[in-house]
Amino acid sequence: MVTEIDAEPVATPLPEPVGPEPEAVDELVEECIRDLDRLGVQPDAGAPTARKALRESGRHYGNDTIASAVKARKSLLSGTATTP
Repeated sequence: MVTEIDAEPVATPLPEPVGPEPEAVDELVEECIRDLDRLGVQPDAGAPTARKALRESGRHYGNDTIASAVKARKSLLSGTATTP
């Protein structure tokens, strides 16, 4: 028994992205940075210190957001930050 297979490829649609738009993520990171500044967290502080300070003050951000905020603050401190 021989079965013929349709040789034309079938395009599978890509799933819609899940989560906030990139601009929203940037705004959330910027908000986190402002909160860290207001709380007096040192610019060279690491993520665990930043996370503790934020959560003790009632501010809750995801670990990725905190990590991005810490990285941005450290790059500003060291002068390696880029501006758009």
